[in-house]
Amino acid sequence: MAKRTRVDAASPSCLLDETSKLGQHPNKLLEGLNRLRLNKVFCDVILCCDGQEFPCHRVVLASLSSYFEAMFTTGMLESTQERVNVDGVEPEVVDMLVHFAYTSEVSISTANVQVLLAGANFMDVTDVRDACCDYMEHHMNINNCVEIHHLADKYSCKKLEKSSMDYILEYFSVIYKQEEFLSISVDKLTEIVSSDHLNVPVEDMVFDAALLWLNKCTDHRQTFDKVLEHIRLPLIGPSHLHTVIGSLDVVEESQGCQSLDVVKESQGCQRFISEAKTYQRLVSEAEGHHLLSYRSTARPRRTTALVQLELLLLLVKISECGMKVYYYRLLIYSDLPPSLPLVEVIVTVGRVAVTSFDAVESFNPRTKQWRALTCLRSGGKGSSIVASGSVLYEAGGRNRDGSFSKETWCCDLNRIKWLRMAPMNEARCGCGLVMLDVYLFALGGLEQNNTSEKSVEQYDPSTNTWQLMKFNLL
Repeated sequence: MAKRTRVDAASPSCLLDETSKLGQHPNKLLEGLNRLRLNKVFCDVILCCDGQEFPCHRVVLASLSSYFEAMFTTGMLESTQERVNVDGVEPEVVDMLVHFAYTSEVSISTANVQVLLAGANFMDVTDVRDACCDYMEHHMNINNCVEIHHLADKYSCKKLEKSSMDYILEYFSVIYKQEEFLSISVDKLTEIVSSDHLNVPVEDMVFDAALLWLNKCTDHRQTFDKVLEHIRLPLIGPSHLHTVIGSLDVVEESQGCQSLDVVKESQGCQRFISEAKTYQRLVSEAEGHHLLSYRSTARPRRTTALVQLELLLLLVKISECGMKVYYYRLLIYSDLPPSLPLVEVIVTVGRVAVTSFDAVESFNPRTKQWRALTCLRSGGKGSSIVASGSVLYEAGGRNRDGSFSKETWCCDLNRIKWLRMAPMNEARCGCGLVMLDVYLFALGGLEQNNTSEKSVEQYDPSTNTWQLMKFNLL
């Protein structure tokens, strides 16, 4: 109820309306409507389902879902009927949905969640449908994730569909032997084995899973080449690829290996295996420049413990005939223990052509985003960089006057603060800089006259001193 507040005593006509919202009103309204329903007062429709009757109010049902709104407002036959048959939904589900319409309460359990999801989806009761999805996501495990994914796909529950697929990919090594997994469709299996995020220790496991699926049903034989196309065959162990898969004449009479007949008979399967063998031969012969055509099938999977860096290697060859430029696209993968969280990868960019880049940036593999951290003290001119934890070290390089530097700096990347350390004993440009335990080592580099420096120095952070080692580089 609106109340009127007087603003100016001299102007009685100047009044301001204020609206007060009473928090208990929605609950009291539902309680009143439910009481009328239970007492069959003002009910104008009866839902009939398998011999059971549920008196209701059309306006309540229409406000609950678009299913009933369309039924009662678009001139359909049910809009004038006193009794409306509800087919395709269990009576207990109709009872639960009607109860929810008048109370906003629904009781979900493992025993009723599937039929309740089906009924809520059929009648377009979105709140109950979403609650069922949340319940299944919360109770997902390795024994029911495949079935949950099937239900999510069937009823177009996109959020649950994605979370259940992520769960299957994460725990694939345990799930692929289960009966539910072996009954999935070829399209769904292809989606799984083609994913970069499939978490497996070795690719052999993916092929073994595909064979189990193939043996499950004879109908799978007709579409196995579609599955094999997306398995990273070049990454399968050479002995597994050549012995188990390649030597088909040896195993084709074995009952346990009859599924491999499909591989032998299918030209598509044979082509994929042949390409994989060629890739492994090129790898063994170190013919890396021939491997670019295998990027999709030879690319390692990006599991939760896999960090990928992409680099561009530029080589310039100068001769009497002129200059030739060669460039290679390199993918570097770092496999971290699964128990460790992914951390940001520090990347520094140094001298390229005649331009010096002094930016220090980090890449977060989880968010796939870059962020600027700081700038190198040397301006990126010939200095050497190494990171240890959240500390970045920089040593040597060229000074502004062209002379070589002995300076050493460290930066705490949590605070982005550079500190000057003790200088090296020798001025170096382009030296190797590595961390071993708690010690920093500077190896070789160039001397001022552009000759190779052979000495090696060790930095002790506890004393802030550099010490020349008693050995030199060869």
